[in-house]
Amino acid sequence: MKNHMGVAASLSLCLVALLTLSATSFADTIQLTGVSGTSAAGDYTGLYFLTDNGKPFAAFCDDFDTNTYIGESWTANAYSLKDLAQLKFNGLDDPEALSGNYLLDYQAAIYLGQLMANTPASNPQQIDDLSFAIWGIFSANARASSGYDAASLAFDNGALAMNYSPGEYSNWVIWTPSPTDSSQEFISQPTPEPSALLLLGSGLICLSLLARHRARKSS
Repeated sequence: MKNHMGVAASLSLCLVALLTLSATSFADTIQLTGVSGTSAAGDYTGLYFLTDNGKPFAAFCDDFDTNTYIGESWTANAYSLKDLAQLKFNGLDDPEALSGNYLLDYQAAIYLGQLMANTPASNPQQIDDLSFAIWGIFSANARASSGYDAASLAFDNGALAMNYSPGEYSNWVIWTPSPTDSSQEFISQPTPEPSALLLLGSGLICLSLLARHRARKSS
């Protein structure tokens, strides 16, 4: 009986640890290292180049009203669309969004970000239009900028009129600064997150402890 109680206690502790880790957001250190080189109306457009705890990745920016400079570092949480309430433009601080449906706004922004990433460098005008279209979803200042033209408006109207499935783009990473006004928010294609790797490692440790206990019992 004592051995069984020990196993149950160990499994309970592992379960609590795993649930705690799964509910925890792990803040990363993000640094802006470069831009793609296109610009319009005084703002860099196109993809941005960043590092996550030193690991490079490319992303697009959805935040027009905050400034971030090359070489600057800040703390950010890696969220997904399932964490809508934690994102920078979650409806609480964003009365300027075009649709008022904040999941739709982010899905439209990711759709436009994909279009922009697939636009060849030989078409800088479309890159500019798409960048301002993304910013315009969330910012009245972006929509009032000279960089936001008829093409940007058309991109926004088209993206917001699409029928996205509830889970579409749910595996994309939204890098939300902490605190939210400390830097810009960026969105990137899905990559393994440090939190997911830590969660996997914790699960493997639990399984290893259980196997070791069984091995001792059988011997």
